[in-house]
Amino acid sequence: MLLSPQRRVVAIVILNVAYLAILILVSDLEKDAGKSKGRFDEEREHNHRERTPENEDDGSLRKGKVKNVRKEYFHIDAVNGPGDYNSTEMKITKAEEIHGSITKISQEDSQNRSQTQVSSILVSNLTKPHTRTHNSDKTINNVTSALRKLLMIIPKVSEFTREKSVQNSTDDIKHSNQQTSEAAELPNVLSNENSDSQRRDIVLDITISGNGVTLKVAGKQVYRSVNQTVAWGRGVAKKHAGLHLVALHQTTGRLLSAEVFTTWQMTTDAAFIRTLNHIQDGRLIIVLGAPDFTLHLGEAATAALGQLGSNYASRLAYGDAWCLVVSKGGGVVAEAITTFVPRQLHSLPEHDVSPLNLHLIILPSLEPRCAWYNHKNMRDRAMFCRSYERYGDFCSCQQLPWSPRPSQHSYILKEIIPVALVTGGRLPWVLRQVSQLWASPGGDATPITIFADGAGAEATALAHLLKVKVIHHHSSMPPGTTRRINAHYKFVLSQVFKIHPRAKHAIIIEDDLDLAPDIIPYFHQTSTLLSEGQNLFCVNAFANNAFPHTAQDPARLYRVHGVPACGWMVAKTIAREMVENWVPDVLNIDWDQWVRQRVLGQRDIIVPEIPRTKHHGGGGVHVTGLEQALYHQQRPLNTHPYVTLHIQRAKLSEYAETHYNAIRRGRVVHLTDHPCKVLPLPTTQVNQSFVVYLYQPDETDKSSKAYYVVARCLGLNDHIRYENLQMMFTTSYYGNQLYVIGCPTSPFCLTKDPKDIYNPALDDVAYASLHPFRKLPYAPRLVFRVPPRSLQEQVTLNNLAQYELEQR
Repeated sequence: MLLSPQRRVVAIVILNVAYLAILILVSDLEKDAGKSKGRFDEEREHNHRERTPENEDDGSLRKGKVKNVRKEYFHIDAVNGPGDYNSTEMKITKAEEIHGSITKISQEDSQNRSQTQVSSILVSNLTKPHTRTHNSDKTINNVTSALRKLLMIIPKVSEFTREKSVQNSTDDIKHSNQQTSEAAELPNVLSNENSDSQRRDIVLDITISGNGVTLKVAGKQVYRSVNQTVAWGRGVAKKHAGLHLVALHQTTGRLLSAEVFTTWQMTTDAAFIRTLNHIQDGRLIIVLGAPDFTLHLGEAATAALGQLGSNYASRLAYGDAWCLVVSKGGGVVAEAITTFVPRQLHSLPEHDVSPLNLHLIILPSLEPRCAWYNHKNMRDRAMFCRSYERYGDFCSCQQLPWSPRPSQHSYILKEIIPVALVTGGRLPWVLRQVSQLWASPGGDATPITIFADGAGAEATALAHLLKVKVIHHHSSMPPGTTRRINAHYKFVLSQVFKIHPRAKHAIIIEDDLDLAPDIIPYFHQTSTLLSEGQNLFCVNAFANNAFPHTAQDPARLYRVHGVPACGWMVAKTIAREMVENWVPDVLNIDWDQWVRQRVLGQRDIIVPEIPRTKHHGGGGVHVTGLEQALYHQQRPLNTHPYVTLHIQRAKLSEYAETHYNAIRRGRVVHLTDHPCKVLPLPTTQVNQSFVVYLYQPDETDKSSKAYYVVARCLGLNDHIRYENLQMMFTTSYYGNQLYVIGCPTSPFCLTKDPKDIYNPALDDVAYASLHPFRKLPYAPRLVFRVPPRSLQEQVTLNNLAQYELEQR
């Protein structure tokens, strides 16, 4: 039964008076409890001073360390792992203000919710014990606990009464400035996880060792990455080693996201920073450092961890097992580390590291209630943002969240070419790609389907928000393997034309790509080449030899004998042929290499001079961190919203004639000096073609190293050499056209003079490997621990030495 307005006012007054009375009672009880507890604190502080150096101030800590943080050092009988080391120690840092439950309230709701905010602060202060294992008086604690619950209930009842009164006297607010597309309404569950029944202590059990990491919440394992090894060159790589970034709900401890970054590889620390920045404030973040995670943990990543509040991020070393638990934007909950000092510095062990076991009891906090959560057309978005993480501005609470926007440029589509977004779980990047597709001219009229490999409910929820189709593929192949990826691509090619039976072509885009603003017009213009036959297999949006000095003309196209990769378009007939001749499930070979060897035949692939896609990330199954740093990261991406392509010049007869004549008239380059010592080509535009003839009968290193030397010295792709047309490599070079031709087998080898053909000696190959045109962005450094010279050096973790590794 609803109360009259007069009775509601009386009820509010009574509840507020009761609230203040209970506050006074709780304060008195806490003072009584504090007296008996103070004796224990004084005794503990006395013992702490006896075993800790007086001058504990660490002058070597970087300037960004967190202030007002109380450090406690506990001696722990750690479970030592196998191997030789001189010291194993654990350090735990606790923020003076333990993970609180202060509610962030928007200006619109501040008046109606001010009492809840105050009570949250008071309860946070009351539930801020030094430790939960020392209770001086159980009776006082039990009474105080009951009163705390009452303190949480009274403001909610008062708020509910006040909101009912306001609701009866005001009209519904009309939100005209909507920042998202219309979405179907779902039940509003915003208050569920902030309810009292959900607010239980979050109990974490963390294990970190050389074999991987495990995380349990309330005794239930929610994340595990153990013994994830893969073949790596001539050895084996540990895919479980690196930084594991886990986000938990701050009220319930529910797992929101988890991802590992193999920071023993280049560029993966940048991906870690990007993902960390895209997690919402207030979330409970757990960073698990599984050995070895320090080799390519750069200064930017170290600074980002320092901004979170880490004290040890700048002093981590080889073999350390490390854990940081923070409330994002709210300070450190705990930080722990076990250190490792090898006996033999010249031969560091790979697996003998010190394990870390950590048990934490964390007070839950209220989830911020964004101002836009209750907007009629934003409730689905609010539910999504409260359930999943890593979406950045799409779920921003500080301002109206970002939403994908259609292109401002009109473009008439002559045919419907559907887009298949292929993902294994990197759904935040899929959201970015949908935005880039819609922003491309014609993108808003292009059907998009997300093909998710085991992404589950998150992919369904995202597709629901974006109003695009999602198809789930449940593969029996082991996750993260080449065979799993092969199976997923076969599924995509077999299904995309079933979903769109009238389509003649389909665009396949992987989830690790950035897309150029003209991605849709690029594929629609080149689709005419596929329709006319033209001896083509597919159209790529990517080129392996595209770098800043080799990619000048966004309208120019090349024909190569490569592989479908990094965003490509295929005709329905070719897709059917690929599926019928797919790589067998028992073979551990990449599907694209199989297609080139068994299906491609003599057909060509169209590639642009300036790519329309750019690979990001690295450290995955196909692209290592080194490849990402040396090649993908240095490639340009077209920035023009619309480019009229040179379609006619890419047709087979005209293409062959144009390049044959350019080679015949071009200047032959004689490599009398080593090309890594003296660059044999001009670095300014002179409007002339240059031809370099090599002794390179085929694409393999077994026949010759000539292409490797020239490509490495001229800044071409020395890693991948299959993107050629009958052993003819061509690209722009500082505005001039360059041809690198393998003799004697290529039909484009027009010389008969042996002096024109470059054939390097072994010393030339060795020199090229040490003096490349394109260098790494930084020299990796190995940091390891040495026996400490003093107790202070050991306590402050400054017993470090480092070596700069040689670039190869």
